[in-house]
Amino acid sequence: MKIIKYIVILLSFLSQYAIAQQKNCLLTKTSVQQFGKIIWSEIITYDKFDNIIQKDNTFDNPLEGSYTKSIKNTYNKNNKLIVSQTLLNGKLINQLSQEFGEAGNLVKTINNNQISEVAYAVGSEIKLIKNNQGEIISKEETNKDNLGRTLKFSRYLSDTLEVSQILYNYSPQNKTLSIENKDLSAKVFVKNEYTYDSNLNLEKDSEYLNGILNAQTNYIYEGEKLINKARFNKVGKKEYEISYVYNPVGDVEKQIYTSSNGEKSEINISYDIKRNKILETESDYFGHIFKTTTYEYSCKQ
Repeated sequence: MKIIKYIVILLSFLSQYAIAQQKNCLLTKTSVQQFGKIIWSEIITYDKFDNIIQKDNTFDNPLEGSYTKSIKNTYNKNNKLIVSQTLLNGKLINQLSQEFGEAGNLVKTINNNQISEVAYAVGSEIKLIKNNQGEIISKEETNKDNLGRTLKFSRYLSDTLEVSQILYNYSPQNKTLSIENKDLSAKVFVKNEYTYDSNLNLEKDSEYLNGILNAQTNYIYEGEKLINKARFNKVGKKEYEISYVYNPVGDVEKQIYTSSNGEKSEINISYDIKRNKILETESDYFGHIFKTTTYEYSCKQ
């Protein structure tokens, strides 16, 4: 249950970067404290076109110790990422290079000793992954409809043996109706089916494992605002529930997580005058704060 909870929290954190950009603000620093000690921080630097040119992460936790991890990016004149370097404690550990065609499409990627070449056709995209001797070690193929939506993604060993598929289905309103993951080698098929209410808000996510219902997540709204999310296992027992409380301007200011055994925790969120999230605190059932996340921004006038 705790893993699911932290996934929810992580998704909330990752979305903050996109939200800030929509408000003409760029997220520049994030710090996470646990039991009063900073365990992770990130500083983001941008160029004049708002491209991320550097991310500096500092970690400090009992399992892995203290270390820094940085990403340095270089862009071409069209603001396409052409080089991304990853450094651990100042030492280069990985370099990704990308090449683009005349139409601006990605045509080649070099990641250390692995080369990926991409070819495009109407409704399809094929990526060949090669070793440094030029031998094909795997292939990825994406099929799209005339709206550019992905219909099928296939992965191959070498370039002939298909080992997995992901199939997508959409409604006339452009909502995703189902996503099916097929592991062809292990014969494990996971399918998620989605239903929507009259306002086209996601109402139910049903997960099937090899054709048998495995889990279901239900969503409840007030107007357009999500106020409750609950996940149930294959026999209908509730695994967890998240309730959402909003401030007067419509931003989530509180998330209340309740596990299957009644364990509760809360996330309380504060915003600045531009509605950027600046503080997030996580507390247990007794109200003791054990985790604090702060956010800093650079905003344009």
